[in-house]
Amino acid sequence: MGTSVTNLMLTMLDPSSITNQLMFKYTGEIQLLEKGHYKFDKIRFLQDYRGWRPKIKKIPIEHNTFDKWPNWVYEEYDAIRMSLVPEVFQRIRDAEKRSRIDDLLELTNSCDVAVLRKIAEHGPIKSVELITFLNEQQIDGKQTVNRCKSRSIINPVKCGDNYWKLELGFLGNEILKALDKDKDLEHKVQSRKPFK
Repeated sequence: MGTSVTNLMLTMLDPSSITNQLMFKYTGEIQLLEKGHYKFDKIRFLQDYRGWRPKIKKIPIEHNTFDKWPNWVYEEYDAIRMSLVPEVFQRIRDAEKRSRIDDLLELTNSCDVAVLRKIAEHGPIKSVELITFLNEQQIDGKQTVNRCKSRSIINPVKCGDNYWKLELGFLGNEILKALDKDKDLEHKVQSRKPFK
């Protein structure tokens, strides 16, 4: 595990360690130093004899000022930028839904459904209360809650300065919707025994 993480960290890309294919395309850099001032540098990659990453040499080409842009440019850009946020979140939700719901339904068992139904009826609930409820149902409460949290079926939400409650996550809501639509699927899930 440590070796994998180390390799991942050592091969992460940044301008000083980009691959050779990209290195030849990264030839210039424009920096906005302060409002109305910019600096343009040409970039050259040099051999570093003290390490395995190439050295970057910046050759100053131009340092100048530019006129103030009209407000309509900022307003137009801001509208585009703000419209992208919900689009990105929706794409993430759609991808997550397509890839994970079916997989999670294969893993979901009667104990997990009991957790989802309890939170759906009760609303956000303290972890201790949920574990107690499950233990009263002859279910290993702590293990079930941990399993559901690890799969992002339920999520902790901060409700005060010093305590948290558990609420249904996006995936938990989607699982409940799928179970409510398909009674055969719910019967199949309910008949699954919890695994350790």
